[in-house]
Amino acid sequence: MKTFFQMVCLGVCLFLGNPISAQTILVDNLNAPYDVIADQDGSIYISDTGNRRIIKTNADGSNPIVLNTFSGNVYGLLISNNKLFALVGGNLMKMNLDGTNPEIIAPAPGVYYLTSGNDNHIYFIGNQSKNLQKVKEDGTGHTNIASLISPMGITYDPNLDLLYYTDNGAVYSIKKDGTDRQLLVNGFYNPHNLRLDSSGNIYLAVTSSNWIRKISADRKTVTTFPNTTLNAPTSTFVTKNGRILVADTWGAKIRYIDAPAATTLNFDGINDYISGTNSFLPQGSAERTIEAVIKAPSVRTSPYTSSAIFNYGTYANSKRFCLMLSNGNLAFVGEFNDTTSPYNLRDDQWHHVAVTLKNSTIKLYVDGVLVQSATMNLNTTGTSFLIGGSQRNGIDEHFEGDIDEVRIWNRALSENELKNSKSCEVANPVSQDGLVSYFKFNQGNNEADNSAVTTLVDETGKSNSVTLNNFALAGTKSNWLLASPIVTGNSCPQYVSPLSCATVTLPSNGTSPNGVPTVSWLAVNGATSYKVFVGKSSGKYDLVSAYVTSTTYQLQGLEENTTYFVKIVPDSSTETAIGCSESSFTTGSFLSINDLNKKLISIYPNPFVDVINISNLDSIASISINDNSGKTIKNLKPEKSLNLSSLSKGLYIINLKMMDGTTKSFKVIKK
Repeated sequence: MKTFFQMVCLGVCLFLGNPISAQTILVDNLNAPYDVIADQDGSIYISDTGNRRIIKTNADGSNPIVLNTFSGNVYGLLISNNKLFALVGGNLMKMNLDGTNPEIIAPAPGVYYLTSGNDNHIYFIGNQSKNLQKVKEDGTGHTNIASLISPMGITYDPNLDLLYYTDNGAVYSIKKDGTDRQLLVNGFYNPHNLRLDSSGNIYLAVTSSNWIRKISADRKTVTTFPNTTLNAPTSTFVTKNGRILVADTWGAKIRYIDAPAATTLNFDGINDYISGTNSFLPQGSAERTIEAVIKAPSVRTSPYTSSAIFNYGTYANSKRFCLMLSNGNLAFVGEFNDTTSPYNLRDDQWHHVAVTLKNSTIKLYVDGVLVQSATMNLNTTGTSFLIGGSQRNGIDEHFEGDIDEVRIWNRALSENELKNSKSCEVANPVSQDGLVSYFKFNQGNNEADNSAVTTLVDETGKSNSVTLNNFALAGTKSNWLLASPIVTGNSCPQYVSPLSCATVTLPSNGTSPNGVPTVSWLAVNGATSYKVFVGKSSGKYDLVSAYVTSTTYQLQGLEENTTYFVKIVPDSSTETAIGCSESSFTTGSFLSINDLNKKLISIYPNPFVDVINISNLDSIASISINDNSGKTIKNLKPEKSLNLSSLSKGLYIINLKMMDGTTKSFKVIKK
């Protein structure tokens, strides 16, 4: 069903958008305030009309100061060229910013609002004279420019060099010489003053409807702000940080509406990029996943045909890892180890994209669907990363468009897991299994002056010095925007893998590194292999990252009196167990020479034919024989001589479980 507004609009009918942000009181106890403005420092100026005075406050509404009290009512306010202009008692007045030295520069009966044309002229209209007028800021050259019907509010657009004004229920544009008047939007009930933000959106106070309305910069969408307690709003003003000030006239207050929080960051494709470091980024050929949510324009203005989304590593053969668009197609670049999908994403649409590396296989995904796969040998080195650019030649391959939800994992997410997380935010990022970096891009305010928001937050806390470089941080490009389809606070459901975690047994604390301590675990149904991770710090497995098909792993080269962190993760061709816990043990000291002599085990002869002998049998609890792949083929009781005539010729591993719980392993050859 059409609304009243939709039925009465002329020209292009505009969409009546959803309400946004409620109003909050900034200054109270006024008397019919008609206008409010702010300077570059954020200080607020108020026409306290019924009290015939101008008040100045801090940006938060505190410390109110009366700048001047007049004999007539005060209406519209303006700051231009370091002077304060005001409509007072039917005249246009100029004064210092502290309210001193007021002087009349032009008559203005029945005029309520004014604006500067950035040409040393003040422009104003009134429903008494019904004329658009201008005067130089020194008071000379007072001129009528155009006749109107019942004008009220006025503002200036510096980008288009146009004036906008309200007249008889509508918003119009007009050139500064009074020509080319155009109807923009119709159907308002007693509209008063209007002002623009840095992006060209118009904010309009509709007095009789008690509404604040926003007309988008393309003039195609009208959004209504919800009215909580407004009573005859007459004017708006947008501060440089995006806050919308409202003169709530009969409510006797100045209210404000904060600009909506941003949900994404726009990259201009020229020189915008984000830089940072993260020592947890997967290195070498270790498995990993990089995800992002992106939107790229169908018409490219950037000079770069390759647009990096996330890049790290070194610019050298096989040492780089970069997810990008290559001529619009989703691609992976490892530097001379590259692959490009057939999916072109320069379509002005939002897409979830991902690249995974597992067992030397690169896979590319679009919206949770596998679109490209390639086998390549990679050796990524380096912990510095870039978002929206690469280090190919200095800094280049700049991305053009919007980027949101960048996530880096030290494991390869399955296709089902990617589908689960493509349209939502990741909950509890610090505790997510394998998440080493996560950027939500929920910083700054939509299209506002975000010049102070120059760093990007890593929700995991693992990245350092994540800095925005060369961004304008104002307006609709190269700035923080409310644009992403990922709703802030909409958390993804926790994905449950069909593979369970394994029950792991570690060497006991105090185990000597002289031997070869062994980790063992119970087999998991559906697992075809197991990922073994070992490191000397929790969550950072920089010593071992290997796949095995057995259920044991020997830990070689351990140091004495050192804690080692171990994680075993069951794996298959399509899934990986998730949330497997990490456990740890601490080695003891190296055994002394006497201790070694007491515990020395000898296996001889080696190579052997049928029988092999074992010394120091009393310290051995059990014996197992494994083939070269690690598969157990015999379990034997401890005996001084073992008859192994049934074995074929080849290499075998004899594992001895000692009475003290440690394990010793020996490689032997049967001839």
